[in-house]
Amino acid sequence: MNNYLSKVERDLILSHLIDEKPLLLFKPLSTEYLPHEAEAYQFPQITIAPQSYQVVNKGILFFPFSDFSFSIPHGTSIAVLFHFKGRALIFESQFSHLTKGYALVISPYIFKQIDDSISQEKRIHGKFYFGLQNESTLFVPFYSKASVPLFSIDLWKDLSSESEKKFLSLVESLYQKTYSLSELFIEKKAADSKSFYPLISAAIYLTQKEERGSESFAGRARPLEILFLSDTHIVFASESIREIMHEKSEYFISIEIPVLRLTRQIDSTVFVEQILFDSVEGQKKEIAFCHISSLQEENRRFLSEKLYGFDSEFD
Repeated sequence: MNNYLSKVERDLILSHLIDEKPLLLFKPLSTEYLPHEAEAYQFPQITIAPQSYQVVNKGILFFPFSDFSFSIPHGTSIAVLFHFKGRALIFESQFSHLTKGYALVISPYIFKQIDDSISQEKRIHGKFYFGLQNESTLFVPFYSKASVPLFSIDLWKDLSSESEKKFLSLVESLYQKTYSLSELFIEKKAADSKSFYPLISAAIYLTQKEERGSESFAGRARPLEILFLSDTHIVFASESIREIMHEKSEYFISIEIPVLRLTRQIDSTVFVEQILFDSVEGQKKEIAFCHISSLQEENRRFLSEKLYGFDSEFD
């Protein structure tokens, strides 16, 4: 089944863009979106505020020089992302420099991003291998967690007071120093803030009350959940992590990430740096902070672009 909008759907979306002018995200093309553009021009993700741009001639996004200044070269193909009724949409367009501003033609082909809530198969998922038994490899599945979004460096901006308190407590415990959110994410350089992103996701998880499912896990390991994923770290959560992995040990994982109509498989080894445990209203919560110890360069770049919008090695 095609993953792009039909003509009727596109006309509806075009009306939405003209009337509502939703928030836009500019991202560089990469293997995340269009596999044939692996060497596309790279730049940090750009956020365009709602109602701050124009839509002219029923199909051209216009950004006047009086309000915008971009460093993206003329003729660069970029990915434009936006949302309609909670659904992420994306199209490719060529960035143009005109006499009075910048312009992007809304493509005839607007693609629907994967909805992570549809099924486990369409979420980021994988296998964590932790041992051998009777000559068989033992593994436990893992899935992304809908309530803790992956690939976002802005989660700290919307923390609840409880999650903020938990986060700062984790930072103080690990770094033996008291900080504020402003000191960590505004006053510090972006590169210096990277080490704190996994703790933001952990704090959100540690302050959430979980809905208890009816599925029984008697006699087998409970699936893991991913709280954070980058080119250098992955954070797992479960009620019983210590039954599966141990601190200062290395394990093999295989991750599958839906990318439009395809799935990208990433194999890696991870080193468990630290396991934390807590409880919320009597519910056990355990978190494993893992360093990605081996990763193919193309996969490292892919994960870096997923989180930061560009290759973190060169920022």
